[in-house]
Amino acid sequence: MISNPFSTAAANSAGEALANIVIETVPLTVKGTDLKHAKKVGSSMQKMSKHIVWLKLKYKFNFFQRAKLGNVLQWKLKDAGYEDVYIKELTQWVLMRLE
Repeated sequence: MISNPFSTAAANSAGEALANIVIETVPLTVKGTDLKHAKKVGSSMQKMSKHIVWLKLKYKFNFFQRAKLGNVLQWKLKDAGYEDVYIKELTQWVLMRLE
C-alpha cells in the first residue's frame, strides 16, 4: 500500500507497464485481416486485466494517483504513435477497472 497520498512513483511505473503491454502485443500497422487485429487487442486486454488485478491487490491508488497513471499511459501510447481515439478508450477502460 502507498503510504504517501501524493507519491506517484508506483502510479508512474504501473502506467508504463500497462502501456508496454499494449506496445508489445498490438502493432501500429495492421497486416492481415481485422480478425487478426481483434485477437491481438483481445490478448492485450487480457494481459492488462491480469496486471490490473495484481495492481489492485498490491496498491490502493487514490484519485490523484489514478489520474497520474492514466496520464502516463496516454502519453506513452501517444509517443508510440497510437491513434487518439484508441488511447482515450483504452485509458478509460483501464481507469474504470482500477476503481
